[in-house]
Amino acid sequence: MAHGNNGYGIVACKDLTKRYGNNYVFRNASFNIGTGVTGLIAPNGFGKTTLVETLAGVRKNYTGEISIFGKTPDQAKQLIGFVADKPAFPRKIKVEEFLRIVCEIYGVEPDQDLLRLASIEKVSDARIGDLSAGYLKRLAFLIAVVHSPKIVLADEPFSNVDRAAVEVMQEMIRKLAESGTSFIISSHDLNELVNVADRMLIIDNQRLRDIQPEDRNKGILEIYTEDDALLYELLRKDYRVKKGDRGLKVEYTDLKRLLGTLSLFEKEIISMKVPDKKERFLDEIYETIAKD
Repeated sequence: MAHGNNGYGIVACKDLTKRYGNNYVFRNASFNIGTGVTGLIAPNGFGKTTLVETLAGVRKNYTGEISIFGKTPDQAKQLIGFVADKPAFPRKIKVEEFLRIVCEIYGVEPDQDLLRLASIEKVSDARIGDLSAGYLKRLAFLIAVVHSPKIVLADEPFSNVDRAAVEVMQEMIRKLAESGTSFIISSHDLNELVNVADRMLIIDNQRLRDIQPEDRNKGILEIYTEDDALLYELLRKDYRVKKGDRGLKVEYTDLKRLLGTLSLFEKEIISMKVPDKKERFLDEIYETIAKD
């Protein structure tokens, strides 16, 4: 997972309202996004693309205020890198030539480390129209960061591409985030976002809300016994316990106390384990969404 302080100072929206006809995508949405990697999760059709493109200055006709580093999206364009869900490039030009032209436009030299990280050299002599979906997304990502933007807005960068392309882009995000670049990445797939995101936002009722687990002092212990029903009855009065297909998940703040309670259990405890952070993060997010 990338590391950032996510202090709320890069993107600030106040009373953002965007609609198409009588259908509101956002209505009086106010939120702040800071440094690090922020994931934006929602099912398809809930406004992810609209939000990312509005922040990038691609979509207009909104009301309310958008501030990116204290500027409007149009004023902040040089500070922003943008990755479209379906990138469009001139099809007949070669990859290497297109990269050279883009670098000349921005007045920068190609970053050889980024080129290696994107693993684009294999297709540098190919025409863009002949690239696979995965290489098109890699190229789009590379173009978005070639001028060293302060923030990258990426709309569904991991969708409809091969696993290799996903892993390449995730590694690029981690490396760039370590050097101070911030990201807002939309996706309908929690599994892809949780590998890179410091913070997660969900579009809910035409607004944004934070769904990153707030209490990091809590732990989870997965327990499988010869009589899970009996253990459930023993624990449920003092602990938050969830029944799974196999075993129980017990939330605790004092592990010694929980282990002391388990010592009173008279049946055999077959296994106990602590789920990794990614697994726990996903569980808590899915639980949050299920409450909606």
